[in-house]
Amino acid sequence: MAEKETKLLTVREVSERTGAAIPTVNLWCRSGRLSGAYQESTPYGDYWLIPESALDGIVVRGRGRPPKSLPGTQNRATGAASASKGTATGRKKGGKK
Repeated sequence: MAEKETKLLTVREVSERTGAAIPTVNLWCRSGRLSGAYQESTPYGDYWLIPESALDGIVVRGRGRPPKSLPGTQNRATGAASASKGTATGRKKGGKK
């Protein structure tokens, strides 16, 4: 009985499929989070090969930090509206600098 061939992916391909940044995928490989990933060495440098099956169960929640709340918009965490302090230039009305 022949073994099923597993497709091997590069870090860039995993990044595109999961939406995770390339440095994050490299971290996953180094830490063992992507089972079966191994590093190949060439004269041009090392690179990771990741079995496609290692992506089962990988969930990426979002990219980067959440945006900061802007004046007059709702805070996503609490649902409360933020108050604007001063004018658009950041100076208080009626005062001299």
